Parts: sequence; structure tokens; C-alpha cells
Amino acid sequence: MVAYQLPREIDDFLQTELPSEKAKKLSFLIEKSIAAISNRATDLALQKKLELKDELSKELVTKSDLSASTAQLNASIYEAKADIIKWVFVFVFSQTTILGAVIYALFKLAKII
Repeated sequence: MVAYQLPREIDDFLQTELPSEKAKKLSFLIEKSIAAISNRATDLALQKKLELKDELSKELVTKSDLSASTAQLNASIYEAKADIIKWVFVFVFSQTTILGAVIYALFKLAKII
């Protein structure tokens, strides 16, 4: 961290208004306080950045999450396709059987058979 240095105007003002040693000590204490505040602000910013990164990594979808979801979705689609094909076959077979029975009954009534 770069050390903070008081502006020349403030340093000159302290030198004219206070004895030399007190002015130097006050100037040093002010610079030290500003550096401590700056360091604390940098530490807080880094901490907030890490917290935000952690929170976002929990909230956002990763490639592996997306791949797993896609695989589950594909499995569900294939299962649904199989069920639809099965029920279409059952429906067509049932309709054909019923239609054949109705035609047989009509021929029987007409005494064609």
C-alpha cells in the first residue's frame, strides 16, 4: 500500500500554526490514520467481493448442473416417447379389433357369413 502524504498546504499550515515537533507528529498521526482507514476500506472491499462471488456461485448454474439437467430432461422425453408409442399401438389395435367385431356382427345380422 502506498503511504498517504498530506497535501503541501495542510503541511505548511501545521508548520506555521504549531511548533515544529508537534506539527510533524500531528502530520504523521493524520497520515497514519488515513492509511489505516484506506487499508480497512480495501479489506472491506475485498471481503465484500469474496462474499458476492460466493453468493453468485451458489445462485448461478454451472456447466455440470446444466449438463445434469439436460440429461434428466432427455431421459424424460425418451420415456414419454416410449409411452406415447405404446399407447398409440394399444389404441390402434383396440380400434381395429372393435371395428372387425362390428363388421362381423353386421355381416352376421345380414346373414352374409
